[in-house]
Amino acid sequence: MEDKASSDNESEEFLQLLSEQTFLALLLLQDNQVKYTNQATAVMFDTKIEEIYKWTAQSILAAVDEEDRAFTTEQLMKKQKGESDVVTSYSIKINTPSGPKYINLFSKTVIYKGKTADLISGVDITEQRQAEIELKESEEKFKLLFHNTNDSIFMIQVDEEGNMLKFIEVNDTTCKWLGLSRQKLLQVSPENLIPPDLKKKGQEAILWILKFGFLTYEIDILLLDGNRLPVEMSSSLFTDGEKKYILSSAREIGDRVVARKLRESQIEEKTLLLDIITHDLRNYLARIWACVEYSSDTAEGTLQEIKQQAAKSKSSLLEIDNLIDNISVLMKRDLGVDYKLKPVKLLKVVNKCIADVKDIYPDKVFEFNIENITKDQLILADTLFDQLIINVLTNAVKNDSAEKVVIDFSLTEEDSTYLLKIADHGKGIPEDKRTDIFERYSEFRKTGKGSGLGLFIIKTLVERYQGQVSIRNTVEDDYSKGTTFSLRLKKTT
Repeated sequence: MEDKASSDNESEEFLQLLSEQTFLALLLLQDNQVKYTNQATAVMFDTKIEEIYKWTAQSILAAVDEEDRAFTTEQLMKKQKGESDVVTSYSIKINTPSGPKYINLFSKTVIYKGKTADLISGVDITEQRQAEIELKESEEKFKLLFHNTNDSIFMIQVDEEGNMLKFIEVNDTTCKWLGLSRQKLLQVSPENLIPPDLKKKGQEAILWILKFGFLTYEIDILLLDGNRLPVEMSSSLFTDGEKKYILSSAREIGDRVVARKLRESQIEEKTLLLDIITHDLRNYLARIWACVEYSSDTAEGTLQEIKQQAAKSKSSLLEIDNLIDNISVLMKRDLGVDYKLKPVKLLKVVNKCIADVKDIYPDKVFEFNIENITKDQLILADTLFDQLIINVLTNAVKNDSAEKVVIDFSLTEEDSTYLLKIADHGKGIPEDKRTDIFERYSEFRKTGKGSGLGLFIIKTLVERYQGQVSIRNTVEDDYSKGTTFSLRLKKTT
């Protein structure tokens, strides 16, 4: 008997030691009173162990957070009644003086001193739960950024040969660009998004990423409507065992591409303008040089012949002057130079330009007819208005092979504008060739002859004067009988 009593005492001491040293919170609840607890419970609830012995079931439930209180109450009542459908293991949040904590509860119905009791054990999982909450918040932030960024982000699986196998994940921007839902896009082959002419470049990019792990490059994405979207792609390699994935971020660079193409176009235009200037200047200078050579070598040349050569030289010099004026207009237009408009006497400019054209083409015979233009009529323009008229007239002369060049001026008044018509009777312009005649360098691009500047200058100056320009046949329904320029200009006083 003594040995058994001694053994029981040792067991009780061991259990007492285990209870006090364990990290498990232990609490025995019977008849709505705490019959036993340990120090781990006091630490968990941030109170003294003596206080816990005063607790009832309601005291325990008061410490449970509102979100979990109803469920915990239900399970506790079922335990007290000895019902069978009790959840014996669950997590709850409790509120303590030091702040909220999360615990895992385990409950079991036991017999204590001949009566049923509820043995509750708990483990503090606050750090674990906080880590889970932070991870969840981090995931939510990542998803928010992933789906709301302006860049397309997607992951594809690739093989060793650089073939794109399938999409693994895509963000909302990618779906928006392509006009497909995430579910449908994940079923599309990534190969379908690369234009046929760029497939080789795309595969070379993937092989580079497989070898070096990262690459930033420019490529086009083929949209479902057939349009192409220029993007800058930044891609990184990820591996999972034998499987290989590429995570890519694509940013629209349409503005960058447009700007680059614009720069290339501007360089091309400036180069073309230089070619035109060089071409025309050499022609004019060659004519002047020929005249000088003739005059120098003709020891016995008559005065009349020398005058003729001088007139030809003057003509070429005037054409050079006209070319310089045209180039000046072009450059100032490109630079956005603002001109102050002022009243200009229309008849005075017309007469000056007629005299200049006669000097430019001394071998031509002219007939100029002026109708309804008086010395009192003023238009809103500037000092370059004569350049506009000169270009219309020289265009008429160049396109008229007749011995006598006939040009008709007429003016009609319409409210606050004048409609000035300048009609020639040359070879005319077919309807199908009128669409781009006012574009810069159009004639030079097509034939390599003429600068192609004159008609563009006409349009440029008319727009500067807030007017309009159009052309029609001089003889209706017969373009071969000449062209009429209609210039709508603002009246002023």
